[in-house]
Amino acid sequence: MPEKRHINLITIDKNNIDSDVAIKEEEIIKIYNTNLDFYKTPEKRRIFQLIFDSEIKAKEFLDNAKNLDSINNYINKNNIKKNDIDLGYVTKEGLSDDISEISFNLSKRKFSNIIKSAFGWKVLFIEDIKSEKNLSFEEVKKFIEDDLINDTISERIYEKANSFYEKFIETNDLSSSLKFSNLEKKNIKNIEIDNIKKIEINGKKFSEDTLVKIIFNLKEGSLSDPLENKNNNLFFIHLEKIIESMPKKFDVAKEEVIQDIYKNLRKDEAKKIADKVYNNLLKKITPDPTSYNLIKTNWITNDNRLDSKVDQKIKKIIFKTKLNTYSKIKQMEENKFIFVKPTAQSNKILEKDKRTISKDILLDVSNSIDNDILSALLIDLKVKKKSNINQNFINSF
Repeated sequence: MPEKRHINLITIDKNNIDSDVAIKEEEIIKIYNTNLDFYKTPEKRRIFQLIFDSEIKAKEFLDNAKNLDSINNYINKNNIKKNDIDLGYVTKEGLSDDISEISFNLSKRKFSNIIKSAFGWKVLFIEDIKSEKNLSFEEVKKFIEDDLINDTISERIYEKANSFYEKFIETNDLSSSLKFSNLEKKNIKNIEIDNIKKIEINGKKFSEDTLVKIIFNLKEGSLSDPLENKNNNLFFIHLEKIIESMPKKFDVAKEEVIQDIYKNLRKDEAKKIADKVYNNLLKKITPDPTSYNLIKTNWITNDNRLDSKVDQKIKKIIFKTKLNTYSKIKQMEENKFIFVKPTAQSNKILEKDKRTISKDILLDVSNSIDNDILSALLIDLKVKKKSNINQNFINSF
């Protein structure tokens, strides 16, 4: 029998920390005024991008193009949807490298020169410009206040963790330390190296290597250093008991070895059959139909818009394989190997409301960039205002 260990999890959950925090408006105003450069929305431009399959066609268009009416006449004449050329309002960072500088150096209602790209010859038109704008105090007040509140709660979490840890170091008694800090423990028994990956701590699965290093390097009765999960909660691991490993009985060990041998033999045999069927198909030889299962799908998409029953792993293989060619053989389960051959693709099969529209993608990307910029500003602010509690906590040990 392998070595087993019983552990206790002690969590300092921010949901159980006093969240009554009073932030004075003067403090928020001071932070706002100190960091005005961070509170800006970037310049955005509404851009029309026309792509031609030859430089001659691009030049013919540009020679006759004067304004937005020229674009409307061109797309109507060539049966092009306006959504297909309208990039919407985008930031400079939201554009590809080949057009970002050019787009943001053009004046409003002006056409660019012809741009050669991997997708053809491009011509850009700047329909509108929204200038960079400073966010008002009222627009960011709530974000600053929430950030200060979170900082204060984080400090309280570390203070509580520090209190518990120091009491345990002083007494080496888990029960009295928990009572002193008003904390509780969660007991997990019979942890082995083979089942350690199943452990979840506050809804987060830590890597197997991380948990092995922590749990199997602790001495009986000892406490780990504090760890932090994705929700910014802290927790400790206390090793309650070590159950030493014992040699397995011969009959048990023999049965396990036999099962492992059979498992490997079955896998090897399944792989040989898959290789044989695969090679026969490549040589256009009809394989033995009893040696494999042939499954044909209906129309599918790489997401769940069409046929959500097909395994997502198989979908990924399908959409990474060129049309009318076979993928490489992939192992899906212990004794199951597959390969695929995609034979057709079309966007027309999708209902109109389910199709991918480039304008919607660009809008989502633009919104995502806006949110990322604001988050980055707040993170920078947080760094500037961060308390020394983390370092004090470490130094106190």
